[in-house]
Amino acid sequence: MAEYQPGDKVARKYTLTAHAGRGGMGDVWVAHDAAGSEVAIKTLRPDRRLIEQAEDRFRQEARVSAKLHHPNIPRVIELVEEDDGTLLLVMERLRGETLKELLKHGPIDIDRALDIGLPILDALGAAHAHGIIHRDVTPANILLAEENGSITPKLIDFGVAKADDNIVLTKKGHALGTPHYMSPEQIRSGDVDGRSDLFGFSITLFEAITGTNPFKRKAVSGSLAAVLESEVEQDPRIPPALWEVLARGFSKNADERFATSMEMAAALRAAAGRPARTNRRWPLVVAACVLAGVVVAAALIIAR
Repeated sequence: MAEYQPGDKVARKYTLTAHAGRGGMGDVWVAHDAAGSEVAIKTLRPDRRLIEQAEDRFRQEARVSAKLHHPNIPRVIELVEEDDGTLLLVMERLRGETLKELLKHGPIDIDRALDIGLPILDALGAAHAHGIIHRDVTPANILLAEENGSITPKLIDFGVAKADDNIVLTKKGHALGTPHYMSPEQIRSGDVDGRSDLFGFSITLFEAITGTNPFKRKAVSGSLAAVLESEVEQDPRIPPALWEVLARGFSKNADERFATSMEMAAALRAAAGRPARTNRRWPLVVAACVLAGVVVAAALIIAR
C-alpha cells in the first residue's frame, strides 16, 4: 500500500493538501473537494483493521456520528473504502485545541468552564435522545473549535460509543473508556446509560475548575480502584451550590445522579445564577487559545 502524499486524490473526489497527524491506526489529512471546500480525512490502514476491533470502532464512529446533527458535534460527511482496503472517514474540518491541551496551562475560571461545559451537556442530550452513549467524556474529547471569531465546544470521538443498535465492542472483562473518567458501572462492564456520561462530564468539569482529576493514579488499576472506592473532597475554589451539583453528578450510584443532561444543565445554571437557558459564545482572543494553532478535529479523534 502506497503512502499518501499531498496532491493525491482519494475517494475519487478529495485532493489531499496537508498531513495533519498520525496515530497507531492511520493518518489524518486536510483535503478539499471538487468545489474547493476543505474537509478532514481520517484514515484506517488495511494492516491495522484487525487490531483490537479497530475496523469495528472506525465504522461505529462513522455510523453513530452520522446520526447526530448538532452544533456541538462535528459533522461526518461520509465513510469510504478505497480499492486497497483503506477506510476513509471524511469530516468537517475544524481548527482549535482540546480542553485537555488548554488545561496544560492551568485551571480555568468557573464562568469559562460553564461556557464550555453547558454546550457539551446539550450535545450529550442530543446523543442520548438517539440512544447513543458516548462512554468517553473527557477533556481530550472536547474540542474548542474556532468559528467566526469565537469558540464553539465540540464533543468528539464517538469511537467507543454505545448505541441502541450497535455492534458489541466491549469484550467480557474489558471496559472501554479512559479509566479516571469512567463511571463505576462502566468499570464493572455493566449496563450504562446517559447517567454514565454525566459522571465523566462531572469529573471533567471538576478538573477544568481545579486543575486536578481526583481519580487519576499512576497505574490504570489504581485509577479504576479510586473511581470505585475513593470519595472526592470538596475543593474550596468551588462554591457550595456548584459543588452540590458536581457531587451529585459524580455520585457512585447512578440512581443518585441527574436523570438527564438537561436536568444537570438546569442545575448548573441555577447554581451559577445564570438564566434558565443561554447560548454564550466566548471571544476567541483568549491568551491560552492563541497558541492552539491549527488542529484538525479528526486528528484529535484518531484511533489510539
